[in-house]
Amino acid sequence: MKGIDVSHWQGDINWQKVKSSGIDFVIIKATEGVGYVDPCFKSYTQGATAEGLHIGAYHFLRLGDAKQQAEEFIAAIKPYKWDYPVAVDVESKELLKMGRAGLTDFVIEFLDILKSAGYYPMIYTGYNWCINHLYMSKIKYNLWFARYNDHKGYGNVSIWQNTSKGRVPGISGNVDLDISYCDYPYIIKSKGLNGYPKPQGFTCDTTTDIPLARGQAYQLKITSNVPPKVTVGTPNVVTLLPRYSTGNNHFYYLVGVGNSKDGAGIFVNDKKQFVVNIK
Repeated sequence: MKGIDVSHWQGDINWQKVKSSGIDFVIIKATEGVGYVDPCFKSYTQGATAEGLHIGAYHFLRLGDAKQQAEEFIAAIKPYKWDYPVAVDVESKELLKMGRAGLTDFVIEFLDILKSAGYYPMIYTGYNWCINHLYMSKIKYNLWFARYNDHKGYGNVSIWQNTSKGRVPGISGNVDLDISYCDYPYIIKSKGLNGYPKPQGFTCDTTTDIPLARGQAYQLKITSNVPPKVTVGTPNVVTLLPRYSTGNNHFYYLVGVGNSKDGAGIFVNDKKQFVVNIK
């Protein structure tokens, strides 16, 4: 998924143009240090949400009290639902005064507080910080990695910020561009994190195998308090078409596209429910 990250430095943003350009997600600066909320945080969050963009948030870490910074960050993001991670931005040179071990513990303390509060946290930092200033093996959280190159050059990267000089319709001037390698909306919603309700399981209206002619459609209904993840186990046998959702009911079409005697399992939240057999 393609994304951007923004702060008030981007000025006015036309979120409709951003969405239309093919951007899937945006990570928005919320807070910095103690006593500071980005002046565009609220308007950016509301604008991006209104256009259907996936959203995450970040805090710019400063020296001081990790607990206080984390609590102020949580207070800022609490009114909203975030289907992308909430991150701590570790790049301020003043943090180097803590030394490698001290800084690593400081970052872990911040992230642990977010996790305990029901959020999906991650760390943002760059190559030099990973190699020289943090013990990354101790930080058991996903990495949002800044390196402006044609390749990441570092393992275990979940989001890669690959340039600070991107150009996106709807934003005047440069903007950071990001690539996400994880299905964060599913992960976060399925776990009931970042302000989303805890899942209460699901029911599928089909539990026995069904025969389906090539070109024939079958409607599937799944009831769940969060949108389910529906997948087809074998490619080129059945096409899955999300139809619509109303309340907790989510409808899909299954269309036979395979050859006679082909079969494909239908999975809901990674659990096999039934098999579609092509007649």
